[in-house]
Amino acid sequence: AAFAAPAADQHTQLQELPVSIQSTGETPLPKETLTVELEAVDNAPLPEVTTLEITDGETGSFGPISYTKPGYYVYTVRQHAGVNTRGTYDETVYYLRVSVVWDNDKLVARMAVHTQADLMDEKVSSITFNNSYKAIETPYYPDPYDPDPVPFHAGEPGPGRCPPDRD
Repeated sequence: AAFAAPAADQHTQLQELPVSIQSTGETPLPKETLTVELEAVDNAPLPEVTTLEITDGETGSFGPISYTKPGYYVYTVRQHAGVNTRGTYDETVYYLRVSVVWDNDKLVARMAVHTQADLMDEKVSSITFNNSYKAIETPYYPDPYDPDPVPFHAGEPGPGRCPPDRD
């Protein structure tokens, strides 16, 4: 018996690829919006939108991505550092491997997310960038009732002060 050839128009989709940004510390207000980029490795198919603007504490999503033939497709997902001087931005690069296989005469896409380029580490359950912010340093404001708030060095006359009496 001959095997039926799969229809040429067979395809499957990875419907969505959610990406979250979270932070700890003294988060700036308004919350920072950061750019997350999806890049194909070895000419893997891409969704229409490959760059997301995601506000801290929220989730965005890439997708859908269409596949027309079986194979392994690899992508990287990275966050571009923000501009807040108190921020430390997560530099993790996520590696997404999509396996497209035949399953009962249908193409099926399965996704695995890793944090190492060799894809040999433990899979991670989500793509989440964790940023942190240092506390805001309290600025020094001179006492408004101090007639001479300019600091001076001990032993030197300060502005508006008389030199010490010398006997």
